[in-house]
Amino acid sequence: DYRLAFDPYWLRVHPYRVGLARGGRATATPVARNFLDQPTVYDVRIACPPGITVAPAQAALRVEPGAAKRLAVEFTAATDAPEGLSLAALDITHDGVRRGQLFDVILVVP
Repeated sequence: DYRLAFDPYWLRVHPYRVGLARGGRATATPVARNFLDQPTVYDVRIACPPGITVAPAQAALRVEPGAAKRLAVEFTAATDAPEGLSLAALDITHDGVRRGQLFDVILVVP
C-alpha cells in the first residue's frame, strides 16, 4: 500500500511533544494503523537519547484490517538528563521487513 511509504498517519505518537522533568516520568501513546485488507504486525522499537529510558522499549502490535492499535509507553528522565529538546526514534519492522527509524517523538527536559 502506498500509505506505508513515509506517511505520518500509519504510525504516530500522542502527544508528539513530551515534557520530562529530571527524575520524572511521562506517558505517551504510539498508535499504529493498518491500511491493508489483512491483519498486519508492526514490531516497534523505541531508541531513546542518553539520560532517557522508555518502557516498554519494544512491542509487537498485531493490527486488524482497517483498525488502529495503541500502546502506552512511559518515558523516564534520569536526574542528570541533559536539558533541551531531543528525539526518541521509533524503529519499525512491518510483517518481518525492517523499515527503519521512520517516526519519532520529541522529548523536552527543561
